[in-house]
Amino acid sequence: LGQTCSRVPLSEHNVSVNSIREESEVRTVLKFLMHGQRQDSSGLGFLPLVTLERYANSDWIYTTRINGELVAYVVFGIHKLGLKIYQVWTVRDARRLTAAAAAIGAAEAAAARAGKKKSSAWVAEDLEAVRFWNALGYQNTGMRTGGRARRRIHLHFERDLTVIALASASPRVQA
Repeated sequence: LGQTCSRVPLSEHNVSVNSIREESEVRTVLKFLMHGQRQDSSGLGFLPLVTLERYANSDWIYTTRINGELVAYVVFGIHKLGLKIYQVWTVRDARRLTAAAAAIGAAEAAAARAGKKKSSAWVAEDLEAVRFWNALGYQNTGMRTGGRARRRIHLHFERDLTVIALASASPRVQA
């Protein structure tokens, strides 16, 4: 993937989002997730492999591939109150709004199909990710103090999923 992704418009790439269950090599994908956690441990936090396997078995991990190469993932849960996004990561060479947003969009669509009305994520206020969530249309609805070690402030971002549910229920209009 390297530099080619940053020089060629994304529309010229083959972008696909898959549930981890649709991946032929689940172990390879889990290794990719663990690699992402190691690369950006200060931003992502840590989810143990056993937890990632549980989310994978629940079909709560989606991956984005560009030209067949894994470039992003989202780990989430669909709960009583809505969609909770736990981790989003994109390889450095593919850091664009589109790669991670595609995986998040698939998770939002799954939650909307399940009748959930809200999506949320907690994000450390000192990360570039704050701009990412704002760009996706998420609203900062609160904050809390983080863990004992770093004492970071975490911002709570939410997005209304009813718009997604309405859009998927309406017929498609071809121009």
